[in-house]
Amino acid sequence: MIREHMHQRSREAEERDRGVRGGGTAGRGDPKEMGGGMMGGGYGSRRRGPEAEREESPRGGRSRSRMSDTYDKLLEWLEENFPEKAENLRKIQEEHPEHYHKVMHHSLRKYRRAMEASEENPALAEVLKKDIKLRDGRRELLGKIQETDEEEKQQLIEELRELISNRFDLIIERKRIAYERLKTELEDLKEKVKEGERDIEKWVNMKDEKVEERMQVLLGRVEKFDWD
Repeated sequence: MIREHMHQRSREAEERDRGVRGGGTAGRGDPKEMGGGMMGGGYGSRRRGPEAEREESPRGGRSRSRMSDTYDKLLEWLEENFPEKAENLRKIQEEHPEHYHKVMHHSLRKYRRAMEASEENPALAEVLKKDIKLRDGRRELLGKIQETDEEEKQQLIEELRELISNRFDLIIERKRIAYERLKTELEDLKEKVKEGERDIEKWVNMKDEKVEERMQVLLGRVEKFDWD
């Protein structure tokens, strides 16, 4: 936004300089030649950047509204599942609103899969939530390992090894849940295939009857007599 603002000011200054050097109406402050500024409908109103355009665009308004609803939904889910994270986000929203959307965008990328799984597949959601906590713990341990002395480092490395082992088990569990769901979907598909095959066999056996019905409908339309 700052770059866009400075670019706008630079362009306006160039327009005024050209107007003065050319002796035209721009040098006398004609809003059409100078770009009109914010109120004149000229260059100033056209070059306010994508943020201003989105604010005026109905589509941009709907998009912001949907994103705001998504953020609210995420906060509600975090309050139930990661209350400390939700509290931190609330503080950012109150104390640093200029950073709130960026932080929420990052949080949405991190938690969205688990949040959506909570509605569609609770077992998978539990695994994903545990995995999030393990990844956070891994990041914290790696930071401590880099900063600590050699005497404590070995203990932290052992903790990291155990954490990685637990995360490996979670990944296997996540895959098992996914495969079980695929198996269920496959069984449903098999049943639909059987139903389709039964329908095909039924219609094949009824071919003559259905052809005759269709003939009667078509001929009835052709030979219909209008008595009115």
